[in-house]
Amino acid sequence: MARQRAQPDGRVLRGERNHLAIVDATYALIREGNLAPTAEQIAARSKLAVRTVFRQFAELDRLFADVATRVAREVLPVAPPPPPTGDLAEDLRALVARRARGYEHVAPFLAAARLLRDPPAAWRTQEAAMVRGLRAGLERSLAPYIVRVDASTRAALELLLSFEAWARLRDVQRLSVPDACEAIVHGCRRLLER
Repeated sequence: MARQRAQPDGRVLRGERNHLAIVDATYALIREGNLAPTAEQIAARSKLAVRTVFRQFAELDRLFADVATRVAREVLPVAPPPPPTGDLAEDLRALVARRARGYEHVAPFLAAARLLRDPPAAWRTQEAAMVRGLRAGLERSLAPYIVRVDASTRAALELLLSFEAWARLRDVQRLSVPDACEAIVHGCRRLLER
């Protein structure tokens, strides 16, 4: 009897595998550009029945929350900014290049979240944490250069370095990654060198 309790229940293991397969399928579909995958598409991609998707995730909010958690874990290693070197142009390029890698990674997931009428609380929480982290990174990376700037200049810097500015440069203005990086560096330098 004790031996039976020590072994994991096959149904529990299968449920965990199914859960992970559904999250992986949703993640892959969004990464590939399907920003609003249906339960049927998720089921087909995960090779599971639609009813299994609904059994695992009675509400799709929970599924999207699990995807958001995965994306946040992947972006965290990219997030910590390098310490300042004393060369404004070099420090801005390093900061912007680091953000560009993170923004390119999260772009489809943030676009998917914005398509939802009422994004799950977990997505909003992750986005708020990202904004706080980006603000702290700006303060650390550019500390020697922003020590004497006023609040409106800091706000303008934060805007130039935001995901929203990145998305506009990439999606609306159709700039390449290097050109978008250079535009942001140029704008930040103009603000800080005036």
